[in-house]
Amino acid sequence: ACGRGGDGAQESAEPSEPVASASPTVDLPADQVAAREAALAMPAPEKPENMDENSSEGAIATATYFVQLYPYVYATGDLEQWRAMTRQDCLFCGSVITNVTSLHDSGGWKDPWVHTITETGYSDPGPGSEYSRVDIVFSQEAAYTYDGTGAPPEVSDPVPRTLLILAMRYEDGHWIIREGQVE
Repeated sequence: ACGRGGDGAQESAEPSEPVASASPTVDLPADQVAAREAALAMPAPEKPENMDENSSEGAIATATYFVQLYPYVYATGDLEQWRAMTRQDCLFCGSVITNVTSLHDSGGWKDPWVHTITETGYSDPGPGSEYSRVDIVFSQEAAYTYDGTGAPPEVSDPVPRTLLILAMRYEDGHWIIREGQVE
């Protein structure tokens, strides 16, 4: 069964009328229309109360939120919090912004998935450095990426263990991500 759907960015009271849009309007199968609506409606992860503390606990709380924010930005395209907590010259952070923007601009999205954090670690800045190191180990469920054309989703396998190493600095009352590396 197919349904008529758009890219979710614009809806018309009269679906039979053509609508001008910055991105192409595609007739998606009904299940993809529902999946897209669910992804775009995903709530943002809850911010930990202590993430703005200038402490190792605050840094770990920020890194934990950052990891939980990743599926949210891919599902919704909402990059406001991601940008607010990262430096513009962070290559890892910037690649996420580029990939999310490209995916959503073409009408695509990712179904929400879960990162389960299993380990965390914190190291003070070493000699000659102003950045703390925060390690976050997590597993993740399979993720379904839709390109917005109605084609079947690309499915990534579950990942039992990922280590994300973040370089972070406390400035202006909160932690900022300088760089990230996945191992």
